[in-house]
Amino acid sequence: AALLRDYPNTKRVEIYHCGCDVSAAADDGSKFRKEYGVSDFVLCVGRLEWRKNQIMLLKALEESDLPIVFLTGGFTYQPQYEEVARRFKRKGRTHFIGKVSPEMLASAFAASRCHVLPSWYELPGLVNIEAARYGTNIVVTDYGTIRDYMGDDAFYCQPDEPTSIHDA
Repeated sequence: AALLRDYPNTKRVEIYHCGCDVSAAADDGSKFRKEYGVSDFVLCVGRLEWRKNQIMLLKALEESDLPIVFLTGGFTYQPQYEEVARRFKRKGRTHFIGKVSPEMLASAFAASRCHVLPSWYELPGLVNIEAARYGTNIVVTDYGTIRDYMGDDAFYCQPDEPTSIHDA
């Protein structure tokens, strides 16, 4: 609908169904908790970069005791951003974990309280869809197309408002 609205002279628009790699070996989160020794945490999956806005997530939970776990894939295009994120001081613990197996990712989703990705935009944010597929509560921004996928099945926040991210 957005494409047809914004580009009325477009001759053809087709729906592309995005998929995600969902592990059949999902557990109740015990594998992740045992391996990393963390439970009842906020999870954020994705490369550390300004577009994904993880530093604002850190700011939003600066005074919270809840641990934050960043599953970063072990790669960033913005090493300076990653360095700032890693140096951010907050009350609760912050864990940075690189690449994990699909089974461990599934276990992390199951072990987490919620998955938060306060991005400036996602198209649509496959990791959000994957988290939701595992039944994980998700917190996302309205920037991009994720609302088209999640509708009312997500908690929405404003990426430039730490209070909005915290409350969501």
